[in-house]
Formats: sequence, structure tokens, C-alpha cells
Amino acid sequence: MPCEACTTMRTMSDPVAHGELVELHKPTKLRPLGRPAIVVRQYRCRLCKTNWLLECDPVQAGGTEWLCLDGASNILAPSSTRQPTAVATGRAGEAAIGNTAILPNPAHCNGGGALF
Repeated sequence: MPCEACTTMRTMSDPVAHGELVELHKPTKLRPLGRPAIVVRQYRCRLCKTNWLLECDPVQAGGTEWLCLDGASNILAPSSTRQPTAVATGRAGEAAIGNTAILPNPAHCNGGGALF
């Protein structure tokens, strides 16, 4: 559960870091082609263990953006994924854990001999 300071950061339109955030690693520089590098810093709250990313884009005026990851360690491993006990919707074509109504790929129905 997020602490009061992290909850405040989440609700602010222009968040400001609070004193309990600790930087985890050296900053990472992402270099899109033809642009100056975007600097990404990872932080964790000492009180509630909430993870945060700070992106600094030198092209945008005031180009800093805070991203709350909650308990996830990075954006590729979100903590907000559905739990295995979640009830599937049962609607065909909608991906969800435990959804057995997902339609198969037509290319696989005839033994994989489809022409592309």
C-alpha cells in the first residue's frame, strides 16, 4: 500500500519527488534517432517500496515525467496484470487468463498448411 507521500505524488498534475525516494541505479540514456538522449532514472520509496521512473526529455520544455510502477521493477513486468483467480469474461476473441473461448488462428485449423 502506498505511503501518503507516494499517494500525493500520484495525484499531482506536476509531481515533485519526496524525501524518501532513493535512486536505485545509474541513469539510463535512451537515444532515439536524430534526438538528444532521454534520461531515465529509477527510484524506490523507502517507506512503502513503491517503484518510480523519472524520464527527462531535453526536447520538451519542462520535460520531466514521473511514472509510478507500484510493485513492479520495470515497465515490462507490470504488477497490475490479472491474477490467475480472476474470472474470464467468456467473450470470444478477448484475451484473459483462463479464457477458453479464444478463437484459434484459422491458419492452424488445417494442420498449418495455409498459404500466406
